[in-house]
Amino acid sequence: MERIEEYRRIIQKILEAFTNVPFTVVVESATGKTINPVNLNNPKDRELIDDLKTIADNILTEFFEKSITLEEYRKLGKKSAKTFRPNEVSVFLEHTFPKKFMEIKESLKTIVNVVHLKESGYPDEKIIDKYGRVTFLEIKATTRPDSGSPRDFFFTPLGNTKKKVDSGVSLLKKHGQKHLERSDGNL
Repeated sequence: MERIEEYRRIIQKILEAFTNVPFTVVVESATGKTINPVNLNNPKDRELIDDLKTIADNILTEFFEKSITLEEYRKLGKKSAKTFRPNEVSVFLEHTFPKKFMEIKESLKTIVNVVHLKESGYPDEKIIDKYGRVTFLEIKATTRPDSGSPRDFFFTPLGNTKKKVDSGVSLLKKHGQKHLERSDGNL
């Protein structure tokens, strides 16, 4: 019993040490890759972010009016799902993102293709822009953004991801963070 209490104290100290550590530091430490901010003064980056916002805004508008429910989730082929946990909305959005892109692609400035990467794991979407750049997008969302829990988002460093090219860019944005960050290289 004494040893268990010692473990609890050690774990608590470790967790306290990580309070307010930027997520980029966690990813960089786990992957050995550097994460750099998106340069919004770079017209190519600005166009990409604007297009991503346009797709996201269209999805939000649609599902603000029509809630994402267990029934909608089951339409994705999750027919045996008995519940719809707050973080399951991410799975729904992963499938919706490429469909919404197809609906509005004529109005976008730079994104020419969005491919949903079907295997489980990171990342969710492969995005190709008119400059030939490949960007990988991992969608994380929750149905309760004001009172989230550790189940809503987690990061697991994997040696084998769905990302197959070294020259791609991964975009990261944490809830409450003011800017996107990008990781050049094989994340």
